[in-house]
Amino acid sequence: MKNNTARRKGRSEILIYIAIIFYLALNIPKINAQQPVVRSMGCHMPLGVSGTSIGTCGDGYLLARSAKRIYSGIPDIVISRVDSMGNEIWQKTYGGTQKETVVQIEQQSNDRYYVLGATESADGQVQSGNKGGIDIWLFVIDTTGSLLWEKTYGTAGNDYPVRMAKLSDGSLMVCANINQQGGDVDTAYGREDMWFFRVDTLGNILWQKTLGAEGDNECTDFIINDKGHIVLTGTNVGDYFSGCYAPQNQSIMLMEVDLEGKILWNRCYGSWSPDYGGVVTQCQDGYVFAARVYGDGEYVEGYHHNPNTSQLYS
Repeated sequence: MKNNTARRKGRSEILIYIAIIFYLALNIPKINAQQPVVRSMGCHMPLGVSGTSIGTCGDGYLLARSAKRIYSGIPDIVISRVDSMGNEIWQKTYGGTQKETVVQIEQQSNDRYYVLGATESADGQVQSGNKGGIDIWLFVIDTTGSLLWEKTYGTAGNDYPVRMAKLSDGSLMVCANINQQGGDVDTAYGREDMWFFRVDTLGNILWQKTLGAEGDNECTDFIINDKGHIVLTGTNVGDYFSGCYAPQNQSIMLMEVDLEGKILWNRCYGSWSPDYGGVVTQCQDGYVFAARVYGDGEYVEGYHHNPNTSQLYS
């Protein structure tokens, strides 16, 4: 009974989020995105729908999700290919004996797809080993679901993948949140930092950059803008970071960074209560971002004063 109630609650929340997205799409004029972008609702995503992603595949789709095994209850990554009418063509499972979650699926070429997720395994299909705790897991599949290569990245601690974006030269930019250095990570600054790394088409690290300060600085989403730069949004907690200080020790960040890791500009937004970064996209003359807030303040008006819920801010 509890499981059925939880499922109904989960479906209701998803329908609410879809309704919000359609409402915003119909009521915000003159928003012309740089290009259509497939988004995941994965690790650290603010709307709370974790472990799902969708990508196009021929005249159909690839659907990626995190699904629990029947007997152990430990989730694996499950990917299904469906046709344009939603009929399943194949379904395959990826992972090891420990927990795996999916964040995003992104097309690499006509018949290759990147899959970004997290893993705690060091066996099964996770043959590149575990660096400790939760690792970032990147792998590539073809249109039949065959795994072509896989790599894990991170530190001896827990590392949380956020998002990936393909660059014009075919390489891939990946963002994760980390809490220590070591392993693949050269530098860490505070309790939580934002780690960007760029890989070639075989997953080899070409470049990396850690952004952060003494407190918690968490990325929740990023895009590559029309200049080829990173524009990220996230949460700044309890420190002064690149000219941005949280008014009440926790605010929403919006930042542009070039591909050498230089911060070009940084802004903080939010209320006088703790706020949380969300998602960002580019429009014709700037950027639109959405986040969670818990009250009115310097940049927020019209909060509905429900002390038990967060509200969408954009």
